[in-house]
Amino acid sequence: MAESNPAASAREERGKSVIARELGGDLPCARCRYNLKGLSIRAVCPECALPVRATVLAVVDPRAHELRPLKWPRLVAFGMLLWSFAAAGAMAWSWGLTIIEISGVQRPGGGRGLGPALLVALSGVGALALIRPHAMDDSGRGTRAAIAGVLAYLPLCGLMYFLHARLDPSGAPAYGPSAVGSPERVVVRLGINLLIVAIALALRPNARMLAARSFLMRTGRTDRQTLRALASVLVLCVLGDLMRLGALQFEGGGAQLADQVAQLLVMLGSVLFSVGLVGVCVDCARLFGVILEPPLSMQDLLGTVETAPGRTT
Repeated sequence: MAESNPAASAREERGKSVIARELGGDLPCARCRYNLKGLSIRAVCPECALPVRATVLAVVDPRAHELRPLKWPRLVAFGMLLWSFAAAGAMAWSWGLTIIEISGVQRPGGGRGLGPALLVALSGVGALALIRPHAMDDSGRGTRAAIAGVLAYLPLCGLMYFLHARLDPSGAPAYGPSAVGSPERVVVRLGINLLIVAIALALRPNARMLAARSFLMRTGRTDRQTLRALASVLVLCVLGDLMRLGALQFEGGGAQLADQVAQLLVMLGSVLFSVGLVGVCVDCARLFGVILEPPLSMQDLLGTVETAPGRTT
């Protein structure tokens, strides 16, 4: 007959005491929002009969204390909002200028053409919050990549200003049936798209690290890999611009047809990029509260947790 293990028995008894402990803090039921405070984890909600442990699994973040605290959570939260919404504003402004051009009206210059560049600059300012959100003592790979991503905003702002405030107001229409392709404009657009791809991929590691503070995102229920998707759809724009650049080297109906197909690729990539950018804004808005107020941990919910006989943490 096997001998009992005193240490294992003691651990089992401690585990039972933790599981059976009454909830010491407010915990709304995941189904009906009834306050489960004072109930045992083994109990069920008195209103809807949902097991309390199901609510605990849905709300409690077992890794909350494993994540490093944010030194300036408010600055990081508002920085992420500025980063995403300013970028979306720049895209919306660019779409407005493009629609004006397609409608046959000459693009406005001056301050109106300067708008996208200014909004991109604001997005770069917001991206500073992604460099070292946890104020680490050492510079990890994510920090170095984020620094490179923020620096890439400098040439991006210059190209956006050159495109919208200098080239387009004085040039022929770039899109539409009567579009006149400009090699200089195509090259500028290529540079803009490649810089945006580089920025998205460079900022992605630290952005994902912040997203990991959300329990739902870490369990795979809301993480949509939006930044990677943004970089992927811009490949269509790059291919379209390369096709336009090639079509400019030839004349005739074939070159014109190739240019029209290239315009469709650019437009499709731009639409998908805009949709993805809206998704980034939604994710940042949802993370705003998560960053300001980290999710509950088991210690927060139960109070002290017994770790050894006669000792608590």
